[in-house]
Amino acid sequence: MQNNNELNKVTVVIVARNSGDVLFECLQAINENDVATKPQNSQWIIVDNASTDGSIEHACEKFPWIEVIKNTENMGFAFAANQGARFAKNELILFLNTDAQIMTGAISALREALLVSDKNAVAGPRLMRPNGTIQKSVYPEPTVFTELLKPIVKLYVSFKEIFYKQGKVYRVSSLRGACFLAKKTSLFIVGLLDERFFFLVWSR
Repeated sequence: MQNNNELNKVTVVIVARNSGDVLFECLQAINENDVATKPQNSQWIIVDNASTDGSIEHACEKFPWIEVIKNTENMGFAFAANQGARFAKNELILFLNTDAQIMTGAISALREALLVSDKNAVAGPRLMRPNGTIQKSVYPEPTVFTELLKPIVKLYVSFKEIFYKQGKVYRVSSLRGACFLAKKTSLFIVGLLDERFFFLVWSR
């Protein structure tokens, strides 16, 4: 049973495979850019999909509080992310890609948006490219209609996203998986990621 302290704390789950310096930069950002993800306030889990480049060992030397789940082969993103979710001790789980870097206070803002209502289960950030331009953060609901008209629907959603206002919360059909914060309780009610879909884990 979780105590009240764990209900507001974050477990960071990162799936990695031969991520090199990109992984190190990601970890440095979550260590420095948000109080919610600092090691004294959170749990860090890396699920290693059989890396051979020494990146996991390097990360653990610099950040010794990391908990590593090692797979002997590349199990894909969905399987590995679910491993991390099952191992999470906190109620809030941040799924973060190795090539994503959080901006100052971003996860605290996500947590605030997620916890504003008991009905909220998942919150995702606006994604930005390194040059400051907006990257696609949301997708339409996958239906027969949206798949048939996919180019048009994606263009409409992308155009609509340009006008999202900073600091305002929007309800969307689907989030991009690069970064999202979820309630563990909700995840286990609806079911974790579908492991029948392999999802490629980025590798250099």
